[in-house]
Amino acid sequence: MNRISLNGIIWPGNSYLAPRPVNQRHLKVVTIEEEPFVMVTDLSPVTGDCTKAALPCTKFDSNGQREDKCCAGFCMDLLEQLKDDAWFTVEIYVVADGRHGTVQSGNWNGIIGDLINGTADMAVGSLTITEERLEAVDFSVPFIETGLKVMVAKKKGVVSPSAFLEPYDATLWIIISVLIINVITCALWLFEKLRPGQAGYPQKGEDLQYSFYPSKRFAPFHAFWLLWTLLFNNTMPLIRVPKGLASKFMVCVWAMFSTIFIASYTANLAAFMIQEQVSEKITGLTDPRFQRPEEFQPSFKFGSVVGTSMEMKIRDNYPRMYSYMQKFNTRSAKEAVEALKKGELDSFIYDAVVLEYLAGKDDGCNLVTVGNVFASTGYGVAFPKGSPWKNTIDVLILS
Repeated sequence: MNRISLNGIIWPGNSYLAPRPVNQRHLKVVTIEEEPFVMVTDLSPVTGDCTKAALPCTKFDSNGQREDKCCAGFCMDLLEQLKDDAWFTVEIYVVADGRHGTVQSGNWNGIIGDLINGTADMAVGSLTITEERLEAVDFSVPFIETGLKVMVAKKKGVVSPSAFLEPYDATLWIIISVLIINVITCALWLFEKLRPGQAGYPQKGEDLQYSFYPSKRFAPFHAFWLLWTLLFNNTMPLIRVPKGLASKFMVCVWAMFSTIFIASYTANLAAFMIQEQVSEKITGLTDPRFQRPEEFQPSFKFGSVVGTSMEMKIRDNYPRMYSYMQKFNTRSAKEAVEALKKGELDSFIYDAVVLEYLAGKDDGCNLVTVGNVFASTGYGVAFPKGSPWKNTIDVLILS
């Protein structure tokens, strides 16, 4: 007989959450400042408190002294919902060293270090779930999916001397200028030459002055010149136009084609002549500019944020790339964005969700993300190993 296995306890009322205790538990929660997940602001100068959209928190200043602040953002909204549903109170502080958590000299720093040392009971922020971190702490189920992505700054383009030819490719230009015009020229002249009365006496209504002078007749050069005249919306004397029905019909068809061609060409030319802003075409971490940056002139400059899971992934999978980018790494995403704008960096590798937010927030719209998301992962709530709160938070996030 098959048995049903339940991973959790079903409490009275068919709930997976344990009944609320009489007294609320108090948890110390560590976070890290990173828009749009956690934004640290000052207390209101009027009330001396935080607004409804923010939670009270503390932050260490440059001298190591604690300052009362307000923390807002997506992760703070999540934390507020969790503490109400799981029935606990919180004391929030921003991690002192500003790091998410990596191993340095055999020890964890940042948020992960505070969880291991027992300084914090829970971590809520833009903390990526990685295999290395899972060996040190416990994570909830992911509440946001993310991954690595590349950001670049747009650069001013230049107008090419051959920009007037760019609306169409070389094949089309050859077909139009050589094949179509020459074929139609020959056909037009042939139809006109073979029309009734062309080889003999003038027809009724035909000007006698020009009928008996071969130099005034419709020659191949006249057909060629007529086609180019129509193509560029110009005119030519009536004595140089064909008079046969078939040749007139062919001229009308060519005139219609010329109108459509000129309209299309003008519209495309306007776009090509504008000095567009261009960005680097990067396919991913295997792009030659990342793997062999020294081969480019000038060398390709890229970096990430020190002490993040992004840096760790690059270190584990691309050692040569990791060694090169050390001199370009920054302490925060904001610092890297400023370096991109100033031209100090050619690209910035970081969390996809954060990069999309920063690109959308840029006033000049000069920052863009390129390529696909790679090394997909997610953000999770972190706990010390064996924390009793993990299952409760998992259920709340999934619900």
